[in-house]
Amino acid sequence: HVVHSMTLMMKRRWLSTMRQYEIVIIGGGMMGTSVGLQLALANRRALIIERDASGQSSSASYSAGGIRQQFSLEENVALSVYGAEWLRNGLREAVGTEAFVDPIFRENGYLTLGTDRQSLKSAQQIQRKAGARGIDFLESKALTTKFPWLRTDDLAGGNFGRCDEGYFDPNALLVSTRNGAIRLGTDFVEGTCINLKFDQDKKRVLYCELSDGTRVEAEYFVLTAGAASRKLLDLEVIPKKRSVFVVDCNDSNSPPPNTPLVIDPSGVYFRADNHQGRFVCGVSPPSSFDDPDIDDPHNFEQWREQPDFALFEQVIWPAMAHRVPAFESLKLLHAWSGLYEIHLLDHNALIGPHPDFSNLILATGFSGHGLQHSPGVGRAIAELITTGSYQTINLNRLGVHRIRNRQPLRELAIY
Repeated sequence: HVVHSMTLMMKRRWLSTMRQYEIVIIGGGMMGTSVGLQLALANRRALIIERDASGQSSSASYSAGGIRQQFSLEENVALSVYGAEWLRNGLREAVGTEAFVDPIFRENGYLTLGTDRQSLKSAQQIQRKAGARGIDFLESKALTTKFPWLRTDDLAGGNFGRCDEGYFDPNALLVSTRNGAIRLGTDFVEGTCINLKFDQDKKRVLYCELSDGTRVEAEYFVLTAGAASRKLLDLEVIPKKRSVFVVDCNDSNSPPPNTPLVIDPSGVYFRADNHQGRFVCGVSPPSSFDDPDIDDPHNFEQWREQPDFALFEQVIWPAMAHRVPAFESLKLLHAWSGLYEIHLLDHNALIGPHPDFSNLILATGFSGHGLQHSPGVGRAIAELITTGSYQTINLNRLGVHRIRNRQPLRELAIY
């Protein structure tokens, strides 16, 4: 409610001074607020346009809240390394005590299980090269010793992240970031951008048009509209529904409350929900399941209240029961759905300047890992605007040029 009321006050002030903004950020979910906060920390003033000032429609609000270093690309590993440190210390220092809401980062780790030893070892080497700490390869016998509740006879082993991995409260991160951005001078307006007006000759965006007819001009435009990005640009970024389930297991051999987020070879994941016997779980639908595009990500009734219970019954629960015998008996407590912004080319983010319009910068298409990478990407976008290049993590390979050149840079660790 505090964020919402502050946003409305910002809107009334902004209407008479809208042409004074150097930077306009389109989309005020986790990615947009991170960009706004990092720009404010660099003493650059931005306006964030967000259709839902309450934050309740943000994809972050429906995430399972995980952060991991276990990616196949060095850029994604490095973004997660920064994100973990941000959750531990950086966020509180950046936003100040009054704006800070503790995301409660639980470093219980990730455990990625596999049937191919070499693939696990290769992934570990990539992650260590990119700066990841504490990624241990465990043979199946070592897995049994450390996690006695786990079935391992059909596994070659697993990679376990001892630190810098785990899960946190996504809503607390969003509220803290937004509060901090406002405190440091970032303005928010509640509105929906329906059109970008381009000057094809000068290769620039002239203004963005809101649904009420208002035109907003700026020197830079940053598109962080997530699953709604393709409403403004011709992008292969498709909204997909992803369901999350919360279950209870009353078996005495149930995994403990500090259970890591476990990724089964089937793609099914589960983690503890910080209560004895309670777990969060999910999976990206396999090819045998219908996985339609969401026509309108703003139409909550189309996705938010319609979790795929058949997916739980036919895919998730059987895989969990196979991996953890105690999960043969589960009680489904509740479920919800969120949206992934799937970049069809390579399941990797589009970050950086648009090749045709010099003042348009993208940060979209994260395919499920935008929440954990938002602190690092926010910093990267702020570096681009303030210095003209990346200063800390080089994200040039994730640039928009991949689309035109049809050069995929595949991230293999998507779940």
